[in-house]
Amino acid sequence: MIFQVNKRYFLLVAAVFFSCLSTIKAQNIDLESIGKEKPLTVNGGISVNQIFYKGFGIENRRDPYSYFLSGNLNLTIFGISAPVSFAYSNQQVSFRQPFNRLSISPRYKWATAHIGVQNQTFSSYTLAGHTFSGGGLELTPGKWQIKAVYGRFLKAAQPDSTQSYLEPAYQRMGYGLQSKYNGERLQAGFSFFHAKDDSTSINLTDSLYSDITPEENLAMSVDLAYSITKNLRFNIEYGTSILTRNIGATNKYFGNNAGIKIMDAFYNANASTAVYDAINGALNYTFGKYIVGLTYERVDPGYESHGAYFFNNDLETIAVTAASSLFEGKVNLNINVGTQRNNLEGDEASATSRLSGAVGVGYAPSERLNLQFNYSSYQTYTNIRPIFDNINALTPYDNLDTLNYRQISQQANMNVAYVLSTDKERPKNINLNVNYQGTDDEQGGTEQNTGLTFINANAVYSMGWTPSSTQLSLSMNYNVNNSAGLNNGTYGPSVSVAKSFLDRKLRTSLATSYNRTYGVESSRSEVLTARVSGNYTLAKKHRFNLNGTYASRNAPEQEFSELTITFGYNYSF
Repeated sequence: MIFQVNKRYFLLVAAVFFSCLSTIKAQNIDLESIGKEKPLTVNGGISVNQIFYKGFGIENRRDPYSYFLSGNLNLTIFGISAPVSFAYSNQQVSFRQPFNRLSISPRYKWATAHIGVQNQTFSSYTLAGHTFSGGGLELTPGKWQIKAVYGRFLKAAQPDSTQSYLEPAYQRMGYGLQSKYNGERLQAGFSFFHAKDDSTSINLTDSLYSDITPEENLAMSVDLAYSITKNLRFNIEYGTSILTRNIGATNKYFGNNAGIKIMDAFYNANASTAVYDAINGALNYTFGKYIVGLTYERVDPGYESHGAYFFNNDLETIAVTAASSLFEGKVNLNINVGTQRNNLEGDEASATSRLSGAVGVGYAPSERLNLQFNYSSYQTYTNIRPIFDNINALTPYDNLDTLNYRQISQQANMNVAYVLSTDKERPKNINLNVNYQGTDDEQGGTEQNTGLTFINANAVYSMGWTPSSTQLSLSMNYNVNNSAGLNNGTYGPSVSVAKSFLDRKLRTSLATSYNRTYGVESSRSEVLTARVSGNYTLAKKHRFNLNGTYASRNAPEQEFSELTITFGYNYSF
């Protein structure tokens, strides 16, 4: 573990301190009348869409006619929102109303209550966005922020032999508290989250589910950020998670953790209980137009909280960052270099380390020209140690490095934007964008034929005629994908014209594109696509739209075309 016994005491003292402050502040809430807003507001909308489809040279790949009707209604009573929505089509039907997933958050001044289905975040190590059904309170008096939650985090799910893919689950209830002080130079906070499964909520008698047991978890964290000087600032967060895998275990807790022994009065630890630690911190220094920083994070193997869905545990990350603004802000530079490793306790069959680096450069010599360039490289090294290599080895030198695996991933992006004309009545622009991604694999010192190269590039020229509300766009697109010795690519131009009529109430557009794919014989094809669309707005509440798409595909194995027409109407109130 990262921290020893004294850190446990620190957490307990912090918990008492911040909880007391929370109680004092909560007593100052002054609830008056609801407010001066309208007591009731109603808004919503309804839409109808019809889709006509026809295939030529192939069997229809969708229904020749389909329709979709949808609508929503939102009632707001004294700031409490109750939405209702529905959707109906000849393919599927759905209906949702607020009594299935009700979430209301009445607010008055600095006090907000949360009722229904919701999610809250205290810390990445305690409660971090897990959805639950229940209630919460959020207070922000002055420089303080206080949050409290209580509710059901998992619904009981009985085993069902007809649906074996659904895993049974115990009902899980949880509660938590966060207190945080946000000063000008100092920010400090404490949070804790406790969850426990109801062992009587489901009945598991089948041995197939012997590994599903009721659990209990207590996760706590302390965070601190402080500006030592005007230019030097650091922040640190330390978290602890006490996790009991089976609350029904009869054996007592045999660990030597003093923190658990102190909390034994309100946390029932047993032989299935384990304690995990996590810490992250950063130090940043600003001098002139330069910023340099150091970040560190370590999460113990097995770290988990019932208040979060997923954790990247068994991980240690160290990174150095630098940023600068040069030449009166015309050049912006960002650099990040770091290392990452797992198998922190050395008991896994494989260990992976990663070296990463990234650089970003922005250059804007004038208001008309802007250039951006970003590059990143990630080198991953994995050492696999299968036990049978040692058992079957004839000499101590057998299998050395044969399972060492190295992968290098590189990404680069360049974007150039240039304003050809600043004439407000006839603006002209050109944009060039290139993306590159590549990976190289090596095993046992030998390069593998599993690398990947992907390049995507496009150039766009656009021109507008403001008085006539017309826009013209010409583009050329190209992408190539090389993997395992196979080369595939697609390239082609596209043209689009958009124009508005009747004081912009009627908007129309026409676009066409041609793409040619090359590579292995079976994947070569030519695709010609034409699209036309128009939408008309009447009295700001009624909107009619008509869209048509025609696509013709010419491939060695088959030639066919498809036509799709969509007509829709929308009404909002």
